Amino acid sequence: MSWSLAYPLIGMVGGVVTAGGARSATDRQIRLSARPVGDVHPDGWEHCTGSVEEPGPDRFAGRTRVISLDPAMRGRLDDRPSCLLPVGTGEVMRAGSAIEATVSNRPDFQPGDHAVGMLGVQEHVVSDGEGALKIDTSLVPPSTPP
Repeated sequence: MSWSLAYPLIGMVGGVVTAGGARSATDRQIRLSARPVGDVHPDGWEHCTGSVEEPGPDRFAGRTRVISLDPAMRGRLDDRPSCLLPVGTGEVMRAGSAIEATVSNRPDFQPGDHAVGMLGVQEHVVSDGEGALKIDTSLVPPSTPP
């Protein structure tokens, strides 16, 4: 499956996917709609749009800047015992991503801060900060692999 064709807000750049375009009040997500049998096909995905969620108490919101596409994502599509938690049907596809905070109700994340974590294939993210690692983009670009 070509993710760069399947998800219009992102484009393939040197092995990573980068979000582009102007800030929008619409969130775009890719959700698993059916578990694949064998190869992954475009009809197993749902492209969803909705309102951008505002962060509640002790949460922050961010815009996705980079999404990592890697072979481990395939293992998340099967509902079987594994070291990877499977993605449920109807859930946003899990993926490592780098985000830029836009609004924050947390003292450790301020607008303009960058973070990486398993934040999913979506344009806008709301997080409680668990699993999000703040990064200094003056030292390393967000697209740098861990």
